[in-house]
Amino acid sequence: MSIEYNDAQISKHGLSRRDVDFTLRSEVWDDLGVSRRGNDRIMFIGFSEDGRLIEVGVEYFEKEDIERVFHADLATPMYRKLFKARMKL
Repeated sequence: MSIEYNDAQISKHGLSRRDVDFTLRSEVWDDLGVSRRGNDRIMFIGFSEDGRLIEVGVEYFEKEDIERVFHADLATPMYRKLFKARMKL
């Protein structure tokens, strides 16, 4: 499955594709349910290479075999709390 990045969304929040890729390897995620287009969506929560906790939203387009990053930003309080609970910090 290939990844499509929304570079405008990523850079708008001072992040890079590398930050996104680091976070996509995280074991902490939240199921966002199905998009209006009928695709599964997941929010990954993890650390960037430089140690910032970030959240990355991905929509899965299975027919096209694509993972599309639609959101990337510093982790909100809700996702910080979820990350700490799942990592038992």
